[in-house]
Amino acid sequence: MWHVKTSLGTFWILETDEKAQKYYLGCDDETIAEYDSIDTLLDDVCNQETGYQRWDKVLRVKSPPNQIEAWDEGPPENW
Repeated sequence: MWHVKTSLGTFWILETDEKAQKYYLGCDDETIAEYDSIDTLLDDVCNQETGYQRWDKVLRVKSPPNQIEAWDEGPPENW
């Protein structure tokens, strides 16, 4: 699991199956989508194309890093 805090909440990524490479993207207590590729997931977050309207439609927001190594590993506080 990885997470990153933004001005609109804490995004998290949960790897569901290492062999199948399935990843869930969520923000705070809401699951947003399932992805087959972590690179696609990160691109969607950075480009604000996640399907999560609260994130996708906001202007002038600082995007999280587009490399998983720059996200915090483990669950967010108060998970």
